[in-house]
Amino acid sequence: MSERKNNLWLAVHYVITLAGSLLSLKFNLLNFGAELFGVWVLITSIWGLSNVVDLGFGMALIRYISRHSDDTDELNIVSSTGFLFYSVFGLLILGAALLIGKMYYLDNPNLVSQSIYTDTLYAHLLLAAFFYTNYISAFFRAVYEGLGYFIAYSKIAIIYSLSTLGAAVLSYLLGYDFTGLALFLLISAVIQLLILAFRLFYLRKGLKVVPGYFRYSKFRELFTFSISVQGATILGTATDPVLKYIIGNNLSVSYVSYYDIARRFAVASSGLFFAAFRTIYPKAGKLQSFTELRQFLMDECAPLSGKGVVFGGFVYAVCLPAFFLIFTYFYKSPQSFNLFILLSLTEAINLFGFSYYLTLMGFGKAKLLALIQLINLAAAAFFVWLGAQVFGTYAGLAGYTVSIFTGNLIMVMYLRTNAGLRFGEYFKKAAGNRLIAVFVILLVFFTLSYTEILSPLSVANLSALAVLILLFREFRANFTAFKPLIAKLRGGK
Repeated sequence: MSERKNNLWLAVHYVITLAGSLLSLKFNLLNFGAELFGVWVLITSIWGLSNVVDLGFGMALIRYISRHSDDTDELNIVSSTGFLFYSVFGLLILGAALLIGKMYYLDNPNLVSQSIYTDTLYAHLLLAAFFYTNYISAFFRAVYEGLGYFIAYSKIAIIYSLSTLGAAVLSYLLGYDFTGLALFLLISAVIQLLILAFRLFYLRKGLKVVPGYFRYSKFRELFTFSISVQGATILGTATDPVLKYIIGNNLSVSYVSYYDIARRFAVASSGLFFAAFRTIYPKAGKLQSFTELRQFLMDECAPLSGKGVVFGGFVYAVCLPAFFLIFTYFYKSPQSFNLFILLSLTEAINLFGFSYYLTLMGFGKAKLLALIQLINLAAAAFFVWLGAQVFGTYAGLAGYTVSIFTGNLIMVMYLRTNAGLRFGEYFKKAAGNRLIAVFVILLVFFTLSYTEILSPLSVANLSALAVLILLFREFRANFTAFKPLIAKLRGGK
């Protein structure tokens, strides 16, 4: 039950954060108007770095803290070393971003007019403090997750998400400018940091984060692993802008918009699953041998892959009629529907492979994963270019699915060779046959929609019905498993 509570709280945190960010954007747009809102987006984009530019140190910290959670002295050394890294590296990013923002944004009259220069400058400085505060909070998040305090962190993060939404609402109601909103955001970040720190030291008695525990040898060990993690992360995130560039240059810019809308929903859907079940990473970080890894794959990863199959079938097939309505009537972008189905094929495979990908990361095989991400990037770019340049169609995105499948195949071959994984047994336990069935259903109905044999609405309804029948028993079993916990969290019996 404790594991399920972790998963549920992480999912709730993800949903609230996503909804809060969308609502905040709406209130900021209403407050500033389209032109000023564009300026706000530009200056805030400079500071959207706290979850990206840490050189993979957060993942490294989670791994090492989970390994030494029972050794107080070693835990203090790892935590103190990590804190010093975040403190110093955060200042370096702060200085660079201040300089870049001043030179290329604030001093550019085409972006920031003279009439709003002073207000924008003050907001820029407040957002710098906001960034640094959140960067230090990222350190505490890594410690929380390494120690397994997922529920405690999720509750604090939910408070923070609601407070940032409150900042946008208050700024709108009071008619505040950039400076007022930035100040409210900074206050929210400071409150979150204080709660994270005090709550952590209360939960973990004896934990000390002081300069005296810093060890250069430990820093080198953490940094070596983190660079590989960052390589895999950067290559993974590079795929999206590369594909957008190829689509925009070889088809038309309008197709970039269609693709972006479809991708946002496809990735947000799988992101909910990834957020809820990232608890597997610190557990994988404790593994010491390939024998332990093999057992972990069968006991922990296979069931999670099975959950990924069920979740993918639900969001990408059963919910397809809802997505059709959203794309067609809310976003006025019916072209995004077929693109969404193509991206769903990719995300369905990612949901299946998420567990052993994160396990390999926790086991210290970040270099292998970086290589896989490089292969994936190159293959996806080639197939999309081929489809757009040679055939004049976005259907080359189907090659993105091929590249993802290839990456998963490499991981499985590595695990079979080095950990003795019996993939046939794993595939059966992880409901791999259901994955193939869902994949085929989506592929067939995409073809029927793309060739206009069936209307998009018919495709959405028929694919939803087919997968609902296929996975009905699994849907019911998963709902039944979580029903008592949901009732408890709502205050029920």
